[in-house]
Amino acid sequence: IEGIESFIKDKNLIIAADAELNYLPFGVLPTKASNYSKGSKGSYRSTHFLIQDHAICYNYSASIYWHNKNQLKVSAQKPIATWAPKFDQMNAVVQEKGLDVSLSELPGAQQEALDIAAMFQSQSYINQAASEQEFKNKASDYAVLHIATHGLLNDEDPLYSNLILCNQNKEDGILH
Repeated sequence: IEGIESFIKDKNLIIAADAELNYLPFGVLPTKASNYSKGSKGSYRSTHFLIQDHAICYNYSASIYWHNKNQLKVSAQKPIATWAPKFDQMNAVVQEKGLDVSLSELPGAQQEALDIAAMFQSQSYINQAASEQEFKNKASDYAVLHIATHGLLNDEDPLYSNLILCNQNKEDGILH
């Protein structure tokens, strides 16, 4: 961050990374020298990270960002919804689709979803209620979506990556 500190001081950051830079979590870039020494334990405790000074928003491209920025904004009626599916039925679905993955439970995800929703007196969709169908029906009602789930990354074409929810009715549970 050296060299651009004065330019980004007190600003929110909008990052439109390209290619492999999409894998870089910019928020954890150190902004100040740390007391790191090779082999030391807990060396990053005193490190100051970019996310501590700036709100960071990621976009796929600058042109999409500008296009969306100029669109009419519709405010959501509710503050936040949390989603935390169980994956017991989804392993069979992903295997049937030929995806070579095994979905294990995310420890504490359901409780996390309940706790966050309780903090904001909002809605949580957990276990089977965290279905793709319910997500498509309800997501636009909320300003923020907290989704504790597995993702399937398509390295060759990232736009075809997926989130795993639960299957219900006509939906297979794989959000495209």
